[in-house]
Amino acid sequence: VNGVDSLLFRVRLNVLGEHQGSPKFTGNIRIGVDGDGDGSIDLYFGIATGQGQTPEISFQNPTGTAADANTSPNTSALGNSYGTIATTSSNYNYAQADDGSMYGSGSNLSPNPDAFLTWSIPFSTFKSYLEAQLSGVTISLESFLRFVAFSSTQGNSVNQDVYGVDGIGTVRYDQGGGFTNYYSTTGKVIPEASTVAQAIAFVLSGLGVVVWRRRLTRNKVAE
Repeated sequence: VNGVDSLLFRVRLNVLGEHQGSPKFTGNIRIGVDGDGDGSIDLYFGIATGQGQTPEISFQNPTGTAADANTSPNTSALGNSYGTIATTSSNYNYAQADDGSMYGSGSNLSPNPDAFLTWSIPFSTFKSYLEAQLSGVTISLESFLRFVAFSSTQGNSVNQDVYGVDGIGTVRYDQGGGFTNYYSTTGKVIPEASTVAQAIAFVLSGLGVVVWRRRLTRNKVAE
């Protein structure tokens, strides 16, 4: 974005907010990231708005000292914002989904267009804030990270559903409660455990063939 290595995020919302005829986002969307693979959220960031305020990109540290803090929706809490980025036409966009969707929303499921909320953040800023929450962990463009997204009416709690799914408030993020796969910033995905095991098995069997052939060759020379 404007020549700067950046991370780009997009969420799809089941309602298009409108203000005086123009789309306007007035809620809170947060992304939580697990930076060290221990199953808990190490940094929260996303789009924050208040009553009549212009949206901004906010970064927040997790709060709570319990062993299971920030491992599931009902154990997650967001601290005060310790860094913000102003939204501009270069790093933020809120617009109606262009596929004609009119899914029901609200208590009476009234048809309403979906919306896309898109924003970007400089990787260097993301790296700095995430490393500040970790001990001895260095984040690079090739680091494998996993994320969870949620909406909230307030900017300090997970008080609504995660990905629009009800009933997973007590489920750990790493046990079906919302974490994505591990991704690098270049889109690489860590292979599933079964795939890794198969790859190792193939490598070991290949090494076995090489060793056996070498032994056979040595035996023939000895004869």
